[in-house]
Amino acid sequence: MSDRNSKQSPVPVVPRTMKIVNEDGTITRSGQLLLEQLQPAMVMSGGHDQRPDTDSVPDGALYIEEDRSGVIYQNQGGEWHYIAGTMWSTLSPDTRPADLGVNDAGFVFRSTDPPPREYIWSGTVWVDATGFLDPTTTKGDLIARGTAAPATRLGVGSDGRATSG
Repeated sequence: MSDRNSKQSPVPVVPRTMKIVNEDGTITRSGQLLLEQLQPAMVMSGGHDQRPDTDSVPDGALYIEEDRSGVIYQNQGGEWHYIAGTMWSTLSPDTRPADLGVNDAGFVFRSTDPPPREYIWSGTVWVDATGFLDPTTTKGDLIARGTAAPATRLGVGSDGRATSG
């Protein structure tokens, strides 16, 4: 009877020796994957206007725009592409970036001034992606919406009936 809780040598997940070069000197697939994992990604940061030209950095390099709440861009084939992050700032005054293009598609902007708003850059225009804004102010309020009007608050009176505003 064996003790299932006794320590044993761990089973290696990766072989102790791995062929990374073929007989003809070309790299194996395992060698290629290993080299890709060992190459550190170039990560830089600074202001939007300080972002370097793509020809001066390797493909795959990342740039964090500190003046835009840390949104992240990547050099892909010689062009900067937005890949992640949210810019937080005001709509009054409107501080949404005005210099975005097709490579910035998906750029997220959220306002810090009330009411909170969210916009996503489509590649050509800003799209309001703000979810439903709840107009209620008091527990028990009702939300009513006509066919053309935005949702409105209907308060509830002491008698339990809806009031007109």
